[in-house]
Amino acid sequence: MKVLFADTFYFLALISIRDKLHTRAQAISRRPNARYVTTDWVITEVVDALSKGHARRHVPGLIDHLKTSPVWKTVPFSETIFARALEFHARFDDKEWTLTDCTSFIVMRDHRIAEALSGDHHFEQAGFTALLK
Repeated sequence: MKVLFADTFYFLALISIRDKLHTRAQAISRRPNARYVTTDWVITEVVDALSKGHARRHVPGLIDHLKTSPVWKTVPFSETIFARALEFHARFDDKEWTLTDCTSFIVMRDHRIAEALSGDHHFEQAGFTALLK
C-alpha cells in the first residue's frame, strides 16, 4: 500500500477545475490501494484559501470526506509537533519554508512518507518527492 502526503497545493488543484494540474490531481485521487495523510495545518491553509466567494461551498464536503474516508488520515494539531516545527524552521533559516511546510516535513518523516502530493519545490529541498511538479 502506497502512502502519500497531501499538501495544500494538491487540495487546491483537486478542487479548482481551472487549475492546470486538476486532472492530474484527480487521477492521483483514484489510485487503487493508496492511502493519504495530511495535517490540520494543511487543512487550515486549504480552508483559508477557499474562504472567499463560491469556493467556500467546497469546505464542508472536503472536511466530511477527510473525516469519514478510510483512506485518509489527518494528523491533528499538537503542541509537540508545533514545537518541533518551530525548531525545524529555525534550524533551516537559509530556506523560505513556512511553518506549515515544516510541520508537513516532520509528519512525513514520522510516518516514513517519501512522496508528497504537491508541486511546491520546498518538499524537494527537504528531501521528498513532489509528485505534482
